[in-house]
Amino acid sequence: MRPLVPEDAQHLRDAVSQSLSTLTQWMDWAQDPFLLTHASYRIETHNRQRPLIQGSQYYGIFLKESDALIGEISVHHRNFDENSAQLGYWMSQIYQGQGLMREVVIVMSLYLFEYQLLSKLQVYCERGNERSIQLAKTLGFSLETILPHFTINLTTNTPNDVFVFLRTDANDFPKLNWSFF
Repeated sequence: MRPLVPEDAQHLRDAVSQSLSTLTQWMDWAQDPFLLTHASYRIETHNRQRPLIQGSQYYGIFLKESDALIGEISVHHRNFDENSAQLGYWMSQIYQGQGLMREVVIVMSLYLFEYQLLSKLQVYCERGNERSIQLAKTLGFSLETILPHFTINLTTNTPNDVFVFLRTDANDFPKLNWSFF
């Protein structure tokens, strides 16, 4: 994981374009077609504007073997008074189902709890996003609440519920062969 830089724009465009059939269901920024200008703007926005608003952090997910960009993970809606934040993520469709996002969410969660001293980490998942719901449950996030009609389903254009999952510590995460420093 590392912050995206302008030179990553083509790789971001490619990763998003390969996954539009799933991303457009959940991510309003995933436009069809997803152009290089969209990717460049996304990177610029993440690097210059959003970190100043709500303490957001955005990272590209890269394969260790090839340094290929395969997704993103973000920390947003950071509340410094409550030491809380939300975690968001997406992965290129061809890399889904291999346990890669599971590893990334564990590493980011451990970092947030242990190094940024977070005391509350949430994951918002729309009803129907079964992969994200299952990932949150598998990693020990408990269902905190359901927000009825909180968002609009981008496929059906109808109101959709959002499940809010919560973790309050880094205990009991599966062990990984990983180091932060």
